[in-house]
Amino acid sequence: MRKIIAITCLSLVAVMFAGSHPARADVQSDIIQAIGERTQTNNNKGRKALKAFVGYLSDKLAKNEKVKIKDFGTFKNDVREERRGRNPRTNEEIVIPAKFTPKFNAAKKLVDAVQ
Repeated sequence: MRKIIAITCLSLVAVMFAGSHPARADVQSDIIQAIGERTQTNNNKGRKALKAFVGYLSDKLAKNEKVKIKDFGTFKNDVREERRGRNPRTNEEIVIPAKFTPKFNAAKKLVDAVQ
């Protein structure tokens, strides 16, 4: 499992650094294809690797744990505090509950590569 996740992380970094489509964002199929090409496997294994990575990341964030990938960045939860708001239909004041939102902080190496 760790090997698949490591390969996926490295492939994601390579896809981001390559900038294959500067005018549009890569979609899931582009990432799967790139993982398959860079790991010299078929798209099925690329799909499984991406699914494993996203599942791992989701599980860790659901447990409010950080995921740090060297030279890539850190995925973590940020807390949105409880706040007051208004219902636009009734103009009634409501309380919006606190919640977690996923955040990504890019590592310096990734930021430098993008510049």
